[in-house]
Amino acid sequence: MRDLHTRIRAAFERVAVDPDILEELTQHAEATDAALRADGASEPEAIEKIDQLIEGWRRDPQSLRRVSKRAPVVIPPASSSAFASGAWADAIYGWRLLRSRPGYTAIAILTIALGVGAVTTVFSVAYGVLLRPLPWASGDNLVRIIESRGGKQGRIPGTMLNGSYLAWSDAPQTIEHIAAWSDGIVTLTGFGDAARISVASITPSLFDVVSAQPIRGRAFAAGEGAAGNAGYAILSSGLWEQRFGRRDDIVGQPILLDGTPYVVVGIMPREFAFPSAATQIWNNLSPFVYGISTRDWLSFAIAPLVLVIVGVIACVVPARRVAQTDPVQVLRET
Repeated sequence: MRDLHTRIRAAFERVAVDPDILEELTQHAEATDAALRADGASEPEAIEKIDQLIEGWRRDPQSLRRVSKRAPVVIPPASSSAFASGAWADAIYGWRLLRSRPGYTAIAILTIALGVGAVTTVFSVAYGVLLRPLPWASGDNLVRIIESRGGKQGRIPGTMLNGSYLAWSDAPQTIEHIAAWSDGIVTLTGFGDAARISVASITPSLFDVVSAQPIRGRAFAAGEGAAGNAGYAILSSGLWEQRFGRRDDIVGQPILLDGTPYVVVGIMPREFAFPSAATQIWNNLSPFVYGISTRDWLSFAIAPLVLVIVGVIACVVPARRVAQTDPVQVLRET
């Protein structure tokens, strides 16, 4: 029993076993022999037990290998000249790597998910604000004109004066069409209960600017924007369905907006939204100043004459009063 190391080496002579493992087996065999002797076993009995233990080790040498605490090494696939087969092999290799490291895989997937979500959110906002085209034909050719004087806008930001609009409209040089609008809230009556709805007052040229036409009826005619003309209105598709039940005979019928009658002349398509999707009615807007058009030569010929008369009166009347005053009497009174 003194040469247990030699006996164990002889038992594993044909099996490659690490020397450190053989030393550990020798120490284990010596400890087992000492325990058997302490329990009162005779020397032959102890030798028989040790031989059985060594024989068990010899029959199952795989159980004597060291178990590594590290994750098993994944052997990469052999390189392939074919792109498809190589990509498939790389995919399998990557999947095996991810399975071998579940904690790292979970962190990587969570990081990628957060990155994709953040990028998607930022791009959605940027697209909606900066990149999304206008919902009208030839939207890239549309611009909004804002009037300013000395770099400062007027009392109502984002607007322009009626006279400026008329000047652009009468003498267009760098534009094809120009239109104006003003939005607000009105009370609709005449069909069912009264309701507050969003309305946009527009010039007849607006539909030419955005290249849109009604699906029922017609758009505003050019002269229907003049001051003093009758009121005309065009309904949105949503209002036509909800309020009037898609009645075709609504075209030509009057409705009341804040008590003022407007004749319905058309129905716009569902996808049309100007200046916003909440707009439900478009009525004709007059851009003329006090009912005077720039094409009305008689009005513009009379206007300077009226100004001259007012100026003459303003000068003559005070002069005559001064001429009729006695300066001596004025001095005595003072």
